[in-house]
Order: sequence, then C-alpha cells, then structure tokens
Amino acid sequence: MSVMTGKKMYMARAIAAAVLSQAGVASAMDTGSPISVDGFGTLAAVHNDNHSVSFYDADDRTDWNTDSMLGLQVKLPLLDRLSLTGQVVARGYENYDLQVEWMFLTYEAADDLYLRGGRLRIPFFMFSDSLEVGYSYPWIRLPVDVYGQLGFTTFEGADAVYSMPIGNMKLELQPFAGSTKPDYIRSGQNGRLEVSNLWGLHAVLGNDWLELHASHTEGDFDLRGIDSISGYLGGLEMAGFPAVADQFGTNNRHGTFDGLGFDANLDNFRLIGEYTRRGTDGLIANTTGWYTTLAYTYKAFTPHITFSELKTTEDFSGEILAATAMPPMLAMGTMQFAHMNKVNESSVTVGLRWDVANNTALKMEWQRINPDNDSSPLFAVRDFTYAGDPVNVYSVAVDFVF
Repeated sequence: MSVMTGKKMYMARAIAAAVLSQAGVASAMDTGSPISVDGFGTLAAVHNDNHSVSFYDADDRTDWNTDSMLGLQVKLPLLDRLSLTGQVVARGYENYDLQVEWMFLTYEAADDLYLRGGRLRIPFFMFSDSLEVGYSYPWIRLPVDVYGQLGFTTFEGADAVYSMPIGNMKLELQPFAGSTKPDYIRSGQNGRLEVSNLWGLHAVLGNDWLELHASHTEGDFDLRGIDSISGYLGGLEMAGFPAVADQFGTNNRHGTFDGLGFDANLDNFRLIGEYTRRGTDGLIANTTGWYTTLAYTYKAFTPHITFSELKTTEDFSGEILAATAMPPMLAMGTMQFAHMNKVNESSVTVGLRWDVANNTALKMEWQRINPDNDSSPLFAVRDFTYAGDPVNVYSVAVDFVF
C-alpha cells in the first residue's frame, strides 16, 4: 500500500492489488473476461559507507542490482469460476534470470470463499502479498530486521481464502499447507533447504483505516548440500560431542514462525508496525524482530521514519563452554558457528517518497544499522577488519506499476 490519504490511498491499493497474488481472489471469475497482464518493477541504486561489509551484495561502490527487479503477472480465465494466475520476476541480484514466482489455479467456491493450488506465496508477513511490489509500500525495501529472517517466501501446495463481515470490519482467514525446496546460500556456499509438513494460518481484520494481521506457520526442514557444515558436524560426532552436534544439526528439524502487525491511516498520518518470532531446532537460531514506521503525507510527498530491531533469543553459552575441551579445529568451528548464529542489531531508516505520477514513485532513504559488538550482523562481513562499527546505507529508487 502507498503512503497516501483518501482517494489517492485507495487508488494505490487498487493498482497494487492488480499485480499481487490476490488478483486471483479479489474479484469473481468471468470466462468472458480477457486475459489480464500487469507488471511492476524497481530501478534502484544502493551504497554503503563501509568497505568491510556487504549489504545484500551492495558494498562501498554504488550497486544497481541489489533492489532492482522487474515482474510480470498474467491471469487467464479458464472455466466458469476457475482461473490460472502466473507471475515471473527478474531480479538484479540473480543476474535478471527469469524465475517463476507464482503459478496457481483459483476456484471461486462461493462469493466469500476461494480455493487455490500450485506455487503460492506464504503469508508470513503483513506485506507478503506485495513483497516485491515496491510501489505498494513507503520504503525502498521492506524492513530487513523483520523481512530478512527467512530464506524463502513461496511454497507448493494449497490454500483457501475465506472472508466474512464482523460489525463494520471484515475478517479474512487464509489456512495453507504444502512444502518447498528453495536454494539456500550461506557464507557463499550453495545448499538446499527442504521444508515439509508446512502448514499455517493467516488472519486479517480490517476496515477503511485499520488493518490487523496475525499469522502462525510450522514445518519440518532439512538443510543439505553445504560441505563445511556437514564436515564440522561429523567431526563433532567422532570427537565425542554429540550434544553440540545436535545443537547445530541441520536435518530432521522443526521450525515455527509467528507474526503480528498493524497498519493504521489517520488523516495524513500512517502508522505501521510488525513483530515476528522465529523458533527452530538446530543451526538456525531463534530470533525476534520488530519495526515501527511513522509516515506523513503532504500532497505528493511522504516523509517517513522507521525504527527496527533484530535479536537472537538463543543462548550458546553451553556450546562455547564445551569448545574449551575440543581439539583446536573443532573449537574454532564451534566458536564461529555460535558467533555466526547470534545476530543482534538495531537500525533507524529515514526516507522520502515522491509520487511523481499515478503509477510511479521516486524514493530516497538513509538507513543506519547498529550491530552489537558480540554478534554477527545480518549483512555479510567481507574482511576481518570489520569491528562491529555502524553501517550507513544510502538508497535511491524508482518504483512503478503498469
């Protein structure tokens, strides 16, 4: 959603809805309707002031690939009450290779009930449906302390979208189930994250000025194909440290993810906030993240400020203590794994959105990230000279829909 008021806000919502996954849900099917084609994109430049770190591939040289992307969505009516929706995206950080992001069938079982199956977006977050449609939200990128906690956003399976009125509000319930096998990249190594028995529920309660979101997701997962992790865990087992190997294990694990959010529009002011909690077994640590954004719209301009934080809630003191009795190489690996999985940081983001046209927005942002000295930052450390200093990220972007 755009940071606007009155008719302009509703116009932005309508435009965004045309290019989101809800396009297959938002209106009744009509086999006489033509094929609809919608697009969205971002052209962005990112620069950070610290040569020792990489912020999503952006270093101290201006990067044009981190946030730049182009997407196209097609909706094809098939039979009465049945349609096919597909979406492809080309992202700069993936060398603009085309990726099939969504491909699902939608069946209108009733006026207030839609059934979908195929490749779908997992509703982890409040802005999951518009995750890559930059025009639909105030920031250049969604707050990373919340949206950077997970390595996948789609799944293969089915969901249902049911809506009902409650007083002057509408309640929307979205149960879902399925599995996914996305690529997983950690420390420059390619692996495969296999998630099975995935299920969850997303609920939205809203009216013209307020939306409340809540979600819960669970699933079993295996992380395979990363040689350094497999070799380290095997060494722990052979050296007689099975408890540490279990703590950092990557196979036959269970994870949960919970989210709460609100989006309130009062006259020219907009207040947005989300809180998320990740709980997992094994290598991937438990975390919590939150952000709060305050925005104010004056004519075509929307300045905004965001405060956010990401914290690791898992204690690795037992594993660090065990490292004192390990052979040197295993001890070093244990300390590195404990440090790598402890991510504590906060940030403040100040930005300005200028709606230069009904379908185009120019955005500028400054973000200051403050990692704790005893933890690993969410961004990548490029060399060992980095000492936990704050990082300033400067971004300019043009978001558009068509």
